[in-house]
Amino acid sequence: LTRTPRDVNIQNFRFHPNYRVDLIMWRRLIGTVTDAWYVRPMVRYRIGPMLTAELAVIGSAAMEPNSTPSGKAPLGVETDIGLIYEQEHGFVMRLDYGLLLPLSGFDNAPRRLSASPAHALHAVMAWRF
Repeated sequence: LTRTPRDVNIQNFRFHPNYRVDLIMWRRLIGTVTDAWYVRPMVRYRIGPMLTAELAVIGSAAMEPNSTPSGKAPLGVETDIGLIYEQEHGFVMRLDYGLLLPLSGFDNAPRRLSASPAHALHAVMAWRF
């Protein structure tokens, strides 16, 4: 028995894929922010002249619960931590870690499967000019 989603119309607004909110859910799982709202408080702290730390918590929910796999609005809570090293001559190194705790919107109700947490580690080294 296959259950199809009740929301079959493609009429929702989508952000550009380069609009980056987080590391896991919107960037890698869904692809872009669409058919949802989110809250993203963020803190940035300069540890030293070339080192900065960031912490962001992203809570997301669907605008139309019937467009989620389970028919429920809460999608997930993600915590992203970043460490940035920047030299004044252009060298930049960034290390980000994300942890996504999916909520009931990602559960597969017909098969009684719950979504499991996801992790991501993102490293970037660049020369800015």
